[in-house]
Amino acid sequence: MGALYDWLDEMLVATAMGLAIGAVYWRLHRGFTYSFTFVQTCVLTVILCTVISRIVTNASSSSMAIAFALVGMLGLIRFRTVVRDTREFTFLFLAITAGIAVGSGSILSGVGGCVVALAVLYILAQVGFGVTDTSAFRIKIKSSSDETAYVVAQLTDVTESLDMIATKVDEEGIHSCSFDVVTNVKQTPSFILQKLADETKKLEISVVRQGRTRSISDKDDD
Repeated sequence: MGALYDWLDEMLVATAMGLAIGAVYWRLHRGFTYSFTFVQTCVLTVILCTVISRIVTNASSSSMAIAFALVGMLGLIRFRTVVRDTREFTFLFLAITAGIAVGSGSILSGVGGCVVALAVLYILAQVGFGVTDTSAFRIKIKSSSDETAYVVAQLTDVTESLDMIATKVDEEGIHSCSFDVVTNVKQTPSFILQKLADETKKLEISVVRQGRTRSISDKDDD
């Protein structure tokens, strides 16, 4: 029964750590690339790595065998799609590290390291560490008609570069277009929204500052 209780304790700790990692990613994420499945993946990764690490640890007393097995676990992770937010790597490797620590019996090191890493990630995001004062923006617009010419006309006088990177029309006739914009002076997302505001046009506008990836809708006032 003691072994069963130890296993249950490890599963509870692994689940709690996975939920903490997923929650911090959920809280800090900004932009258009959010995926709830990645949050769930973080939780399950900690649990699965805990199970694998425990199996390897129990099956072999050789530290060398354990080391090679853990390296193999890390090698299982392959990305078949482009990762647009590089912090996803950090959260995924944090989940793997937490699972290895718990499964190998180093629960205190795993929990402590996980807490410190998540705290540092949260603080860095809150203070904007490493963020430049760039005035580059990603603009996405949805409308019932093609408003490309309108956007170009409104922004040409305040931009150094204005590149349309995507455009499409869905089955309902809704036009969607995306632009990368660099302004000629330091501006805020609100300024871009004001330039594009027009009561006669029904535009759904989203502006994201490149480098900060904070989504701001046309209803935001900051």
